Amino acid sequence: MKAIIPLLLALVCLVDTLGQLVLARHESSLREWAQYKRQYGKVYGTPEEDARRFSLFMASREEIKQHNANEQSSYKLGLNHMADWTREERYTLGGVIYDPIEHEKGLEASKDHSFLQAILDGPAPLPAELDWRLVPDRVSAVRDQGKCSAGWAIAVTGVLEGQEVVRNFTEQLVTLSPQYLIDCSFENFHGCTSGWVSPALKEVANLGVKSEADFPWTGVYSNVCDFTHGDMVINDSGSIYLPKNNEKVLRTTVAKFGPVPVGIYASPKLHQYKSGIFNEPDCNGQLDHFVLIVGYGNDPKEGDYWIVKNSWSDDWGEKGYMRIKFGVCGLGQVANIPTFDRH
Repeated sequence: MKAIIPLLLALVCLVDTLGQLVLARHESSLREWAQYKRQYGKVYGTPEEDARRFSLFMASREEIKQHNANEQSSYKLGLNHMADWTREERYTLGGVIYDPIEHEKGLEASKDHSFLQAILDGPAPLPAELDWRLVPDRVSAVRDQGKCSAGWAIAVTGVLEGQEVVRNFTEQLVTLSPQYLIDCSFENFHGCTSGWVSPALKEVANLGVKSEADFPWTGVYSNVCDFTHGDMVINDSGSIYLPKNNEKVLRTTVAKFGPVPVGIYASPKLHQYKSGIFNEPDCNGQLDHFVLIVGYGNDPKEGDYWIVKNSWSDDWGEKGYMRIKFGVCGLGQVANIPTFDRH
């Protein structure tokens, strides 16, 4: 009996120590949670909602920790403003309804288009690396679409902004209004629910697009369109598709034309991307988002990559941008550019 007592005391001490460790870890997690809420201005209506969001935050943190422990990965994940979002809330960032039949029709109609041929037949060779962010008046600031499925509208204004100065529509870059497209486009659009780049560019041919100053961002569909306020900044003459999964044509277009909007599958890991070259072979779902390719580069270890501008705030990724291998997450499957009557 005397021999058992020391063992019992040791067991009690061990349990107490473990309990203190668990408590310390929980307190550390709560401090991190409080800091996260302060950083992003998170406020929840009830203790129950706070607890639910804390659980989502902890799950995100664990996923990030496990991924970043893999030293062989070419990219890192990190906490951002979406760390406490549900899967359904993250899904609202997409809003693209991919129609493969319409896509094939568009590819067929675009393959011999004179506007595309003029780009492809232009001066060569291409620069080995290119970043349109370094060229004045070609790329505007990164946006935060919030929970409005407006990636398509932001990609459309992004490609048009890059053409304003080139085609002498304006003397300097004017930030265009995706809100105008959300509120005032009618063909195949559903406000902050869904949209598509190609018909949006065709709408611009008919309606034009206004500046952000005249039609500011609200992040919600107002169901009211004021055509009379402000002037139209730019009109295109239509839209063409680039050949599907053709890296050479896409690279040539980015180099000679400017930033290009492309479809992408926004995978769960893409939501948490922080830095590096995103190369995830399993990222092969249905296209559900649009982004803007603004350049390309080469990494000695990972090879060629695209520089992509997203619309999930400058807190996401590399100050709102990412580097991603060609073909990953469907990148290159769908790419559109506007056409113009004058060159």
